[in-house]
Amino acid sequence: MSSPDSTGSLARRHLTEWTWFLIALGAVLRFQGLDWDRGMVLHPDERNLANAAALLAFPEALVPQFHAYNGLALYLPRLLAELISPLTGREGGSVAAIVFAGRLLSAFFATLTLPILWSAARRSLGMEAALLVVACAVFAPALIQSAHFATTESGLILCLAVLIWLSVRQAAGVLELKSFALLSGVALGFAFGLKTTALALAIIPATAIIGVARSQGRFWSAAKAAAISALLAVAMGLATTPQIWADPQAYFTTMRFESGVVWGSKDVFWTYQF
Repeated sequence: MSSPDSTGSLARRHLTEWTWFLIALGAVLRFQGLDWDRGMVLHPDERNLANAAALLAFPEALVPQFHAYNGLALYLPRLLAELISPLTGREGGSVAAIVFAGRLLSAFFATLTLPILWSAARRSLGMEAALLVVACAVFAPALIQSAHFATTESGLILCLAVLIWLSVRQAAGVLELKSFALLSGVALGFAFGLKTTALALAIIPATAIIGVARSQGRFWSAAKAAAISALLAVAMGLATTPQIWADPQAYFTTMRFESGVVWGSKDVFWTYQF
């Protein structure tokens, strides 16, 4: 007859095994069929991003002349395209190669999101709920679809999941406030390096830090943590998106236009299209 402890350990092991099976299945769903358009680059956002990345050259043209996305959205796929060029048979600077590399990155980010979501849910909700969370994420059509496009959605979702995971660990006392601030700043800086709208994700670490100040009375520590996180995110943002300081007028003009599209003050055809 099994003891309660051994039965519980067996159940946890089975839940863990099912979790990793689902994560592996999720990886298959995200990586299979990435060359779905056979290099024709049919997605307009992918084409715009890849056209801009193809113009980058070391060292004479490192500042992108495209501002709808930030630096990392262009640098990462261009660099990966160059690295895997011997394997794909495509020139690293070609638009098709950059798009395929961007899709590989999207699939990788989307896959990495799964264990992070599971870990956050396991610590806050328990093993059974965490299995349900990861199952929903694995089979979510929108998450699978975004993994097949060389855009920023998968990367931003990964950063969102990381910030939630860090906040859960900080609230549980596993992560010190200073470490939380540093890691959150890196996650925010990386997210901003993909797209400016990622600044909205700052509400997650800000809420966690405010919670520490209110519940524990550590106001000075919370203020230092907020400053560390903000400064690190800004430093990474400026480093990964040089068009902010190299061509600020063009960058902020684009940001104002994009903001107008979001709020409906700019009438553009793709708003009706989507």
